[in-house]
Amino acid sequence: MKLRGYLGTSFMIAAIMWLPFLFIMMVLYLYSYSLDIGEAFRNSFLTSIVVAAMYGAILGFLYRIHHVTVLMPDVPERLEKLMLETAKLGYHTTNKSADIITFAPNIYGGKLAGNISVLLTSEKLVLTGPWYHTDTLARNLKAQ
Repeated sequence: MKLRGYLGTSFMIAAIMWLPFLFIMMVLYLYSYSLDIGEAFRNSFLTSIVVAAMYGAILGFLYRIHHVTVLMPDVPERLEKLMLETAKLGYHTTNKSADIITFAPNIYGGKLAGNISVLLTSEKLVLTGPWYHTDTLARNLKAQ
């Protein structure tokens, strides 16, 4: 998955969520106002675009790409702590090399959030991924 900034993430989420919002609003118009399907579509078209854009803007802010450095000495349980904290956030390991580990989100972590990449060095961890998840992960790793 490519790394996206705020606008790219916002647009992607809004484009994906526009159709479900349109469907939900059409159903609400159909049953609330007893409109036919054409009128319900015309009444909910623009509203669903606005709602999807606001939804994308909010989630785009939380899921924009962010880099965090966590100072952790090279101890044996460091990797175990990292795996445990990412699992708590809803991420699982997808790719592992000598010094880079990539975690992908499951449904709990938010499929639109994107991957977290962790660069392991002798004295620090460099986390790259969605702002909300990397910030939470860094706080949890520092607290332990």
